[in-house]
Amino acid sequence: MEIISKRHQELATSLQQQLQALAETEFGGFDIVRETAWAIPDWCFLGMLDGELACCYSLVLRQARFDGQPVLIAGLNNLITVPAFRGRGLASQLLVKTEQDWFGRLAGQCALLLCADGLLSYYSSLGWQQVESELWFDQPDGKRLWQANCMLLTADRTVLTPAKIDLCGFPW
Repeated sequence: MEIISKRHQELATSLQQQLQALAETEFGGFDIVRETAWAIPDWCFLGMLDGELACCYSLVLRQARFDGQPVLIAGLNNLITVPAFRGRGLASQLLVKTEQDWFGRLAGQCALLLCADGLLSYYSSLGWQQVESELWFDQPDGKRLWQANCMLLTADRTVLTPAKIDLCGFPW
């Protein structure tokens, strides 16, 4: 699998639209997704097979706050495998092969994802830790408390347990 990482703003408009359509198909049926204003990604990671998009995810880089202290977060967003390529472990390969970018060249101190119940075991198998932190995020009408799962990952698999996380912006 060829892996391409690009700034979201540098993607061709047609590819941005394709990624948006995939995300809408995968996640648009959830109330929390439809009712929330979301951050625009900073980076996109694409897994390509024979020149075709097979899987992808986006990343938001953000200075957030853990218990009031600044933390540079790599926010994982919309991990998707295109239906024709499912069942091959491609999304897991994409994550594993690109994780070092989050903590290396992009300088993230930890990674954070907002996770559906049904995906907790999948991400746990990749080293992510579910946290019970109070997670706050911005919306056009002010701050809100996240009412679903949050998972964290550090490069060395250190378990973080902040009482309060403030995303300091829209969620991803």
